[in-house]
Amino acid sequence: MKTILVLTDLSKNSLNASEAALIIAVQTHANLVLFHSCLDIPMLAYYPGMPWISEDQNWVDESEKQLKSLAKHLLNFGQRMYLDEEMPSIHCEVGQGEIAASIQNVIDVNKAELIVMGGRTGSQMEHLAFGSDTSSMLNYCTKPILIVAQKKPLRKFDKIAFATNFKEEDISAIKLLLKCRKQCQYELDIVHVKLFGADEKTVNLQVTDFIEALAEENYPVVKFKEVWGKDLIRRLYSLCKETETDVLALTHQQHSFFVNILKEGIVKKSIISQQLPLLILPS
Repeated sequence: MKTILVLTDLSKNSLNASEAALIIAVQTHANLVLFHSCLDIPMLAYYPGMPWISEDQNWVDESEKQLKSLAKHLLNFGQRMYLDEEMPSIHCEVGQGEIAASIQNVIDVNKAELIVMGGRTGSQMEHLAFGSDTSSMLNYCTKPILIVAQKKPLRKFDKIAFATNFKEEDISAIKLLLKCRKQCQYELDIVHVKLFGADEKTVNLQVTDFIEALAEENYPVVKFKEVWGKDLIRRLYSLCKETETDVLALTHQQHSFFVNILKEGIVKKSIISQQLPLLILPS
């Protein structure tokens, strides 16, 4: 892994995500790019309730100043955690406009292999009614996204649980996790939740055979578990708590805009009730 792209709104919540990115960057010997997108448009004083902001005020310069301050904090944070490790280089970049619409260009320019960002901060009703930057990113981004929970910062990267429903795209996702493991040295639990009373569709034998053979060959570093539960999301989170898992990994099936309106997938439900960092792998 060469470059990790950190999307930050310069809030306390995104600070957790930035620190998580620093931890991963040290382990993988990657560089960091801190990216903040702002709207460089002055507000007009005659709208009731809106503050006066001078047209001469430059939001880009202010954002760059805050990003440099964040970069300094991250270096100090890393040096306290890793006394003998070399710190990554940190590049700061400011853009303008909606980040979701321009994210692929930002990724391509910086050759980023992982995106890190903070989880949502609004209520469940706010999320369902208005959506969130996090959900929007899922529909545009073609790289893995690590979403760091607001109340669960990432301080170690020792164990990942990958939730599988035996879809064909799970094979490529697992191979990617194994490739990254060569640098991070984490344990990988491949987990399937069987729901009480649910009629599961025909199992893809190619996927199950691949997972079982992989776990047998790489045990105990790679394990395969099947567990029962009444609610998929709750069971996944409870299992992660029981096994002291650091990150929950999921694949996300990208759909068209209209399909996304009608379908609330497992990834979005996981974000709504997020309890630990989520690694979203695009299918």
